[in-house]
Amino acid sequence: MSSRVLVIDDDPGVLEVISSFLEDNQIDHVLSSNINEARFKMENEHFGLIICDFNIGKVSCTDLVVNLRANNSINYNTPIFLITAAIKKVQLNKLKPHLDAAFLKPFNMNSLLSRIEEFRGRKHQRKDFQR
Repeated sequence: MSSRVLVIDDDPGVLEVISSFLEDNQIDHVLSSNINEARFKMENEHFGLIICDFNIGKVSCTDLVVNLRANNSINYNTPIFLITAAIKKVQLNKLKPHLDAAFLKPFNMNSLLSRIEEFRGRKHQRKDFQR
């Protein structure tokens, strides 16, 4: 089972912050800044966790997440964490059955790390997030 994390967000600043934090905590990860790149990566590599922004450019991650769960892909059972600045309740309710966690931006990076550790089943020395 892979322990690599796929992080999908169209905001380079968010990707940089999450990437730096994951690196500081020795978590192997790969970044994707658009939906097509993310789909390609998910079709060709098994991930231990997917962290996905709700809005990726002008596209919602809803179809990406629902299709991932509906198809018998290599990432069918991969945990998915949603990160978002704003989401309507109806949108969240549609996604909820397909998600393992959701974080509203701005979120506490240490809370994200705790959830990652929980899903990966391993604990390691934590490096606290510094803004």
